[in-house]
Amino acid sequence: MKIWLLCLVLITVFTGSKLIFSSAEAKDDEPSQVERRVREFSHTRIEEGKQVLRLSGASAVSLQDKIIAIEEPRIKRLFPESGYFIKLAGRQGRWEQETEKMEIEEGEGVVGVEEEIIIHHADMMIYEPEKLLIVLQGNVKIQRGKDILYGDKITIYLSEDEEEVEKIIIEGNVRGNIFF
Repeated sequence: MKIWLLCLVLITVFTGSKLIFSSAEAKDDEPSQVERRVREFSHTRIEEGKQVLRLSGASAVSLQDKIIAIEEPRIKRLFPESGYFIKLAGRQGRWEQETEKMEIEEGEGVVGVEEEIIIHHADMMIYEPEKLLIVLQGNVKIQRGKDILYGDKITIYLSEDEEEVEKIIIEGNVRGNIFF
């Protein structure tokens, strides 16, 4: 029995544990707390037997009050009835569990409603399901069909059911090509 337990411990050590607990650095004005880091983070939400949200990343750390920092985040919001989707990915991000708000740094993605909108090189992307919008900041390029637009900030407003783009507002250094 002891040999099996020893083998299990050695296998866990050599293959890498999925869940690691370590002490977080305590600041002078904050009490010390335990940081919980999960490698190969994944979260899926099912509604009426269908997957509607999949959030994953290389690792995740619980920060505070259901806010999670994620390395290499990938979010996929699915609309099973229509087949539409929103896919966003980036270098790092923060996810607020209660509102499902997602902030992604250095990202790109696809808004696959009606006609796909491809997002490239956003310094920061914010997806807020409660407010029905996606905000792209920094060096942003979006492509919809042959149309390509660039700007410092692009805000995409979604319809009530999130399955249609109601409007797109582009601000700062706006340029691009639109074909009629």
